[in-house]
Amino acid sequence: STQTDDETDTNDVSINSPSMVFAKTNNSSTDYVDNDGSGDLSVGDEITYTYTVTNNGTSTLTQVAVTDNLLGAVTNLSPTTLAPGAVATGTLSYTLLSSDLGTTITNIATASSTQTDDETDTNDVSINSPSMVFAKTNNSSTDYVDNDGSGDLSVGDVITYTYTVTNDGTSTLTEVAVSDDLLGTVTNLSSTTLAPGAVATGTLTYTLLSSDLGTTITNVATASST
Repeated sequence: STQTDDETDTNDVSINSPSMVFAKTNNSSTDYVDNDGSGDLSVGDEITYTYTVTNNGTSTLTQVAVTDNLLGAVTNLSPTTLAPGAVATGTLSYTLLSSDLGTTITNIATASSTQTDDETDTNDVSINSPSMVFAKTNNSSTDYVDNDGSGDLSVGDVITYTYTVTNDGTSTLTEVAVSDDLLGTVTNLSSTTLAPGAVATGTLTYTLLSSDLGTTITNVATASST
């Protein structure tokens, strides 16, 4: 003022520092819902993604939210206000489609709050590719049962058909089955669950009838799996 010496006073205000850490994980290699019981990821199985937001700063975070570019908003995230040191978690699930087989599912999740910049985390899930090779053979030219000893196929001789299913993919195959349009189901198939690289075999027999003479016996076999 005009009449006095100057007087000063110093004042300090400490401002907290907002910060968050964000992590996204999934259970694709452990406890996913294995709906077909194959033991590996396949169509219809359900993966759960878990989203974790940690307040590692010194400010309270408000309006905490998480969105996934593939699955949308994490509506069950809780809590949405985080004191320093507090943690919010939420989940989303995804059911595998046939179009996912043999691909890698990549999705990006983003965590946000009023006080911080956004944080992102990318997650990959590799999906196996199922495949099978099927072969049907018969012993009609070699070791068929020549019941009349004629040396060639004739009435009463028995032909054995052999059915071979090979898993040449990267997924386990379940409920493997073979049926023949002439002879029916191959009930003695050695295995109905095939790990990658595994082989299942089975046989059926046919006894020649007089009506078969002078004809060609043609039958079609079909191999299937889930």
